[in-house]
Amino acid sequence: MTEQEALMLAQAGIDGSGTLLIDADTRSIYVPESEKFFGVESDQNVERKKFKCPKIVGDNIDLSTLHLYINYQNGNGNKDSYMIQDMAVSGEYITFSWVLSRNVAEYKGTVRFVFCAKKADSSGNLVNEWNTTVAEGEVIEGLEATVTVADNNPDIIEQMLTLLKNVSDEPVFTEARTRENVTNGDKVPVLWGKVKKWFADLGTAAFCKVVNNLTTAAEGGVLDARQGKELNDALAKLNKLMGNTDISGIGNGTVTGALLTLNSKAKILQQIKTGIVVNVTAGQYKGGSLLVFGRKNPNGVAAFLVSYFRNESSDNLVAEIVPLDGKTYTAVCDNAKITITGGNLAMYSRMSALSGDGFIHSSVEAL
Repeated sequence: MTEQEALMLAQAGIDGSGTLLIDADTRSIYVPESEKFFGVESDQNVERKKFKCPKIVGDNIDLSTLHLYINYQNGNGNKDSYMIQDMAVSGEYITFSWVLSRNVAEYKGTVRFVFCAKKADSSGNLVNEWNTTVAEGEVIEGLEATVTVADNNPDIIEQMLTLLKNVSDEPVFTEARTRENVTNGDKVPVLWGKVKKWFADLGTAAFCKVVNNLTTAAEGGVLDARQGKELNDALAKLNKLMGNTDISGIGNGTVTGALLTLNSKAKILQQIKTGIVVNVTAGQYKGGSLLVFGRKNPNGVAAFLVSYFRNESSDNLVAEIVPLDGKTYTAVCDNAKITITGGNLAMYSRMSALSGDGFIHSSVEAL
């Protein structure tokens, strides 16, 4: 072993036996003494040679994306090619192996071989090809007891037929660990492994129609992401209408229960002619608040808040109205009452009044 070979082996993490190492700079293949034995004449698929090669070579060519071969010439000078099928990436290197077929060991003598990597475009035109120099192994003399006549199927043809059979009959593959898009150059098992991962993660949704509305009731559909905003906007409107007041202590704690309880405490105002009157108890610091709502005659909605208060016994009441229906209401106050007119308080309208303090200091009637 030369000093350069020892350094190369150390960099690749190889102890010097069991693996053939390819030097990307010199294009040579280092064959350890223990690996120069390529079998006995007439052996078939009983020896495997393991290789290690830098992943990136030449002008930044990534060998893991190319098709890889061992081109060889057996002891009788017959040439053939072996298509590598077990390439794996290991850090900055690729690893693979070559199973020595009957064609390799058919004759005793020296087997000469090179490593070859090729890439073609979609039209079959060669884009890249990277080769090593020739390395050698030795097949020693053996003896066949009988001579049989058999079809001579070169390695590359036999491998291609085997691959085609696997693809057409029962392709063997493993589900990918993560979802990835398929890419040019993916081997068949890798490609189907990626496809299986997508179907496994998506489940039945992979076969569902995407629906971009909130009205479709047919089975087998999934919502378009844009409907998420529609639902979120609707929920925001509902939350705004409901507010954040705790109603657990009203009725049975539900919205409907709270409404029933509040309705039972509401003052019903029928046969309104011109408005409503809020009568306030005489005395100092008297007041209250009301929510007035109902149906405007013949159709329409009337709704407003009114707040009122008296500081001293001799003072007139002060009132403030907040319309909820966009209309304008007028409040006329004296020492004893507030008269509210205008807005949607039309003749024969029917209203309800809810008191914020339970009508402690006031009462209300139709005017």
